[in-house]
Amino acid sequence: MSTRLCKTTLNTNGFLCDDRKTCIMSTHMCNGKIDCSNGEDESNLHCGDLPNSLPTHLVFMCGNQKSWTYIDEKCDGKNHCGDCSDESELLCPACSGWKCVTVFFTDCDCIPKSRCRDNIQDCTDMSDEKNCTK
Repeated sequence: MSTRLCKTTLNTNGFLCDDRKTCIMSTHMCNGKIDCSNGEDESNLHCGDLPNSLPTHLVFMCGNQKSWTYIDEKCDGKNHCGDCSDESELLCPACSGWKCVTVFFTDCDCIPKSRCRDNIQDCTDMSDEKNCTK
């Protein structure tokens, strides 16, 4: 099986369809919707034993090495792994929002600036309501 590596319009690693023109994002693989004209993005070959059946360039293995997420979900500001390994400071750009220990595990210690001073506690120390500026 060829790797089918291509670059998406967002410049991320993608899956090259059989037509050798269409490049789809990893999250469009095995999602129940046919994105490649021949349907190979939903085929048993690629979707039969997730994540093992996917090309490795489309998969991010989480810190526990048991869980995984699609590569284009890495560094998107959401905790897909449950342990924040897909949002690690070692792998991702610095927090562009407000950095703090968050109340919600989905935030991985970085909340969007839009949630500063919104009268909803996002940081355990309330710094998002006291110190953060939009």
